[in-house]
Amino acid sequence: MKNELVSTLALLFLLYFIASGRTSGLNQGQQSIISAEDPVDIDVQSGVKQSSEDNFKFRPASVEEQTPGSESPDDLHGFPAANEPAYIHEDDDDTDIAQSSAAGVTQTHRPNLLPEPDSDGDVAVQTIDQTIDTDTNNEEFFFSTWTHKPICTDYFEVLQAPLCVFTNASFASGRGISIFTTPAIAAEMASLLPFHNPTALTSRGINHGYPPQASSTSTSKSESQSQTQTPWYTAPIPGKGTGMLASQQLHRGDLILATTPYLLSYMENLLSTVDREHYLRIAIEQLPERSKEHYLSLAKIYGDPRVVVQDVVKANAFEMQVGGRMHLAVFPEASRINHACGPNAQYHLQPTLLTHYVYAARSISPDEEITIAYAPPLKFRSDRMAYLESTFHFRCTCSRCAAADERSEERGEDDDNNNKSKSKSNSDANSNDRSNTNSNYKPNSNDNSHTDAYANNHLSTADDAAVADIHALQWSLSNWESNSTASVKKAEMLIRLYQKLGLDAFMDTPYGHAALIYNAVGSVGGAQKYARLAAEAALLKYGPDVDGDMDAARSMETWRELMRNPMGHSSWRRRKQT
Repeated sequence: MKNELVSTLALLFLLYFIASGRTSGLNQGQQSIISAEDPVDIDVQSGVKQSSEDNFKFRPASVEEQTPGSESPDDLHGFPAANEPAYIHEDDDDTDIAQSSAAGVTQTHRPNLLPEPDSDGDVAVQTIDQTIDTDTNNEEFFFSTWTHKPICTDYFEVLQAPLCVFTNASFASGRGISIFTTPAIAAEMASLLPFHNPTALTSRGINHGYPPQASSTSTSKSESQSQTQTPWYTAPIPGKGTGMLASQQLHRGDLILATTPYLLSYMENLLSTVDREHYLRIAIEQLPERSKEHYLSLAKIYGDPRVVVQDVVKANAFEMQVGGRMHLAVFPEASRINHACGPNAQYHLQPTLLTHYVYAARSISPDEEITIAYAPPLKFRSDRMAYLESTFHFRCTCSRCAAADERSEERGEDDDNNNKSKSKSNSDANSNDRSNTNSNYKPNSNDNSHTDAYANNHLSTADDAAVADIHALQWSLSNWESNSTASVKKAEMLIRLYQKLGLDAFMDTPYGHAALIYNAVGSVGGAQKYARLAAEAALLKYGPDVDGDMDAARSMETWRELMRNPMGHSSWRRRKQT
């Protein structure tokens, strides 16, 4: 019924679009925001904050399977760049879109991360359906959702639709939202509960602290906290611009922030930068004044007024899948959270509520900076640095990267001279090492070979060595062949390495391996302990609607089974005690 409604509304809009004889651009009488002097060759890449990748999701296979675990914008091309892996081309299969974000669960004031298990020891996981049930499949229903007349591009054959600006200035109790997307996706979004029930967001504490106070960027914690009454405040951070800090003691699982976006923009490469700026500026201009000012106050990379709206997107956007397609979403409060390769917070996106949640991944002290990961934290340091510098134009100074810099300085010129005099065989080894930094790296079948291999390749930092060990251990623990040397000792070592690197936000992977290895050696207590920890960590990473992610749902089902009946799982006693 819902699909029929969405299709009908989209068709009605297209008929309206054609019948009105509309051309792309502003309503008649409105002045264009893009001047004729603006060059047409400005092309700004999108910046997308990504903390996870396919190989970083824990996929517990059945043991029968063998599955291993700032330059001028004139110089840039693509928004987003056509070669960025995060980009979803218009002709890609909708079913092959990988979610790139992660995050949290529970409520404020030190809640339990998981609901209480039921009588069978299972963990209940909430499935959220926040759409309205309506039979009013007519044009009036669709257009009543938007406070402004939709403004559209020309029709794109590849999309079988135009792209249009849809604005609801009263959304979220006057916070407002603008969406640049297809009519079909807009029709689907129009059925979401937050557009029709004013309490759908406020009753869940979403957008608490809005409207933003002028003191929110003040250096005075007491002034900021007293006006916003939030567990966070913003202040200048040396070398980082504005950052978010804890206004009180936070514990693992505490809700820090839950907000809706000001802007959602369909990920495409169909429009020129000037045309895209034209429509996105309309989207921002139609927001309430305080929301528009808040958006324009966010961090920028280029500082070029000709592409100011896209500049904000570049520096602050998160990916959000809506209607089966990726969109770039700007959540202004969350945009103040800076990056760390070992973050103390985790986030997830809830599309049915159009909400970005941030939770504490470990204890955070008052006045400590709150951080999330913009890049996959299990990449090697050089890869993380390269991604952050090319995408967000900053050099990471987090504790993991700073420690590596200190070690490099201590090595001094002797190492430089030694490196220059390396033989060709060593150069080849280094080349192989670089190729092993990709997400599909697999060590040799001998589980201990990675240690010597990486030592010979002259890993530059202890952090890189730990990352290499993590990849090798995860490969070993995923090997269920008879010659596998996977062991409880290796699983415990993997947990320690994650903790050493500060990866508290991603502990579902090592806990998951530990649950399976303990079950494989016949330890019911160990299997149940780590299965529960893995489930808790997965909820922190993916949110309460964890079953909405195929990989996460598969993992959660494994943890449920191990908590409920470990001896009935296919991994039971499949490895000898080691």
